[in-house]
Amino acid sequence: MTLQNERVLIIMDGLYIGGTETHVLAIAKEMIKQGVHVVIVGKTGPLHRSFLSLGCPIYPIECKVEGSVSSDIWEETKNILREIMKWEKITVVHGHQTTSARFAFPVARELGIPFVFTVHGTYESLENLRDIAENGGTIISVSQPIQHWLMQQNISSTLIPNGINLKQYRPLQKTNLLKKMRIPLHAPVVLYAARLSWEKAKICKQVIQACCYLRKRYFPSLHLIIAGKGFHDGEIKKMIEKVQGKSKYKFIHFLGEYTMMSSLYSISNCVVGTGRVALEAMACSRLVVSAGRHGFFGTLYPNNLQQAWYYYFGDHNSIQPCTSSLLAKNIKTVLSTSKRQRLIWGRQNRLFIKENFGIEQVTKTLLNTYASLIPPSP
Repeated sequence: MTLQNERVLIIMDGLYIGGTETHVLAIAKEMIKQGVHVVIVGKTGPLHRSFLSLGCPIYPIECKVEGSVSSDIWEETKNILREIMKWEKITVVHGHQTTSARFAFPVARELGIPFVFTVHGTYESLENLRDIAENGGTIISVSQPIQHWLMQQNISSTLIPNGINLKQYRPLQKTNLLKKMRIPLHAPVVLYAARLSWEKAKICKQVIQACCYLRKRYFPSLHLIIAGKGFHDGEIKKMIEKVQGKSKYKFIHFLGEYTMMSSLYSISNCVVGTGRVALEAMACSRLVVSAGRHGFFGTLYPNNLQQAWYYYFGDHNSIQPCTSSLLAKNIKTVLSTSKRQRLIWGRQNRLFIKENFGIEQVTKTLLNTYASLIPPSP
């Protein structure tokens, strides 16, 4: 089957701002560029406009958690998905979150359509993953720790990492953004970007504590930018208000959901993040202090990037628990590094992304996986 004959339905829980969703956006864009017909299914959200720009069909369907809806709504949702798959003549269905996959998988199986599921974290239900794997589905892991975790559960998977579009994520000159945010041109800037829920919200609080300490002791003009939203963003806002008090001079900038991430990376001297944020920041030639759901890895340098990739930058594995003192120590080291050295390491970071996570190669690998599942045309 040629690429022009492949018709892929990608289903997500919603078009939100997060690593999974931006990964899907990048992959879908590249697949369309390579001649694949792509259909997107998921509840509408902040990234809806970005997905609309792809020019592919989008079906805004909400797939609710099983047990939270009646059996009638459950069957109605599956009927709608069935009609979409038939109407769009889908040849492969690709799920990225188990809530929506539980609707799509049985329908795809009933229609004889290959089903692929990408595991983005260890938070996914093993029961659901086993159901997919044992009933003809194909599992993809985005990192080595995820692949090993699945292997321990006797679930085999293919490793296909996040893909990064290096034309989109590149160093930019954005001094106008600094001016808009009232940040002095030569002030050290730290960026924390994440979905502000659970462990990553806790890390956000630790980053605030670390930056407050560094601002008081070493970098009096330091500014911290926080980009993200989640279950605990209200707590983050309250903490920021308490820290900054009634001062007119604000050094913590809470942006909430933000889509122009290349601009934020480019004005930052140090990025704290994990997973896809770490990859995007390195593509923009930034230095990264990696900490994620699993714990702390540390500052990413050219000589430890392969090891960091094995840990998925603290999100799927880690060296030690994350603390504000560890963050402060590593952020201080990055900010104290000469501009020339940061540029050298930044360029090497970008080269690492180009060689291992380029969107063209990642998409090619994914399409080859699709092709291996689709029976040849008679």
